[in-house]
Amino acid sequence: MDFNKTRFANFARYDLSINKNFYRNIAIVTLAGAIGIALTGFASRLSIYRQATEYPFYSDYNAEGTLSFQSYNWTLFTGASELGFLLFIMAVSLGCWAHNLRNKQGRITELTLPATNLEKFLWHGLLSSVGAMLVCLVSLLIADGINALLTLSYFGLDNGISSLTLNTFRTLNIQEVLKELMKIFPGATIEPSTKVSLLYFSINFLIITTIIFTGALYFLSNGLKYKYNIIFTYLTLQVLGIIIQITPLIILPFLPSSPISISNEDAENLMIGLLLCFGIIEVLATIASVWWSYKLYKRAQITTSFNK
Repeated sequence: MDFNKTRFANFARYDLSINKNFYRNIAIVTLAGAIGIALTGFASRLSIYRQATEYPFYSDYNAEGTLSFQSYNWTLFTGASELGFLLFIMAVSLGCWAHNLRNKQGRITELTLPATNLEKFLWHGLLSSVGAMLVCLVSLLIADGINALLTLSYFGLDNGISSLTLNTFRTLNIQEVLKELMKIFPGATIEPSTKVSLLYFSINFLIITTIIFTGALYFLSNGLKYKYNIIFTYLTLQVLGIIIQITPLIILPFLPSSPISISNEDAENLMIGLLLCFGIIEVLATIASVWWSYKLYKRAQITTSFNK
């Protein structure tokens, strides 16, 4: 493969200069959204704090320690909201990597630039994935700093300052989510064991691979269709989700009525195996999606009524 770092850098500078308004607008929306979610989460915690200090019922409940933790320190829900928003931004970014090909003049300019298809595709791929992740991370850190300053101003240092950034990433870990939820519901415990740890790992592995594979689908969709591809991809995923949900309801009545004898241990092993298998399949499908996207990019000069 012909790859030249100088040509790659020149194409990157050209793309950033020509499309600076497009990239800047995405960065502004990302930062504004992250800060807005952080402020909304803080306002919710402040409301709980005021109820706990002003009304007798809430004060009694607060004395038990549960509401105190939730009102001052519990930013897990805000972190989950931040994660959902940032994943949405990533989907938009991945779904716009081929935005230069949306019109005829853009395709002519893109395809005649002095760089190979590999260099141009690699730049678009890195910018829409790694570049977007850096923008999301910086926006999250800024929102976290604002959240920390407000928490310190209203609640004081003695009550602690929960890291919004840490909680955003912790929502990807099912084990960490359960630990945080158990702080709100005293007495709830899960016995630690090797099998439970392996189950947590397999669930987390599937969560991560599903997010990456979904992003790869948005990336592929922009190679298949240059306009409105994000909307079409979202609707397609929703339809597929509905089909997956109703399929068991259709199949179950036709299964034998006699139950299959299986031990709890075998069921756990089967569940772990299935989760890992699905995760590996999604990794392979992600690689195939990126490869297919590159093949489509090399044929970008051939347009149809569908992909325009």
